[in-house]
Amino acid sequence: MNLRFPKSVIRSNLLQYRKNINIRVLLNLGNLALPIILMSGVNLLSIPLLISVSSIANWNQIVVAQAIGGIGAIFVGFGWGTSGPAHVAMISKEKGLHLLRISQYQKLLTFIVLAPVCILVCQFLLELNVSVFFSCIGAVSLGLSNSWYFIGTREYRSLFYLDTCPRVFLAVLGLILCKVYNRDFYFLI
Repeated sequence: MNLRFPKSVIRSNLLQYRKNINIRVLLNLGNLALPIILMSGVNLLSIPLLISVSSIANWNQIVVAQAIGGIGAIFVGFGWGTSGPAHVAMISKEKGLHLLRISQYQKLLTFIVLAPVCILVCQFLLELNVSVFFSCIGAVSLGLSNSWYFIGTREYRSLFYLDTCPRVFLAVLGLILCKVYNRDFYFLI
């Protein structure tokens, strides 16, 4: 028995399949872009407020301290953001969770060593005050993020709810406290 489908049926099924794939790709891309868009928006909105609350000299010191902390965060991240997603995508969930625990341990040890080093560099280059201290520590702590794991396991909702939402909430709360108390210190906590 020879079953043959008309070309029009095959073509319509293929087009429907492509449409479903495109929708899935767009949804995944949106899920990955939303945290970046939210954090970028909060950061861009915070700059004018922090400049108005802080003095120019203090603002300059905060930016330099964040840059120094950002360099420390690269070392704390230990390359997990680069190679981690691909590696965790190829292994089982149990091994992925084990890999996550190993990365947390390594990053925490690196943070414990590098955070004081970054503070010392800030103290050497800048006038160390509370704002500089917290901006440096906060920037170094960005290396502790586990977003690589959520991206590698395609758990975009977990990335949003466990990584992005707390950061956005605390940043907005810090901005509100800055405006209410007229001090840049609250945003940096």
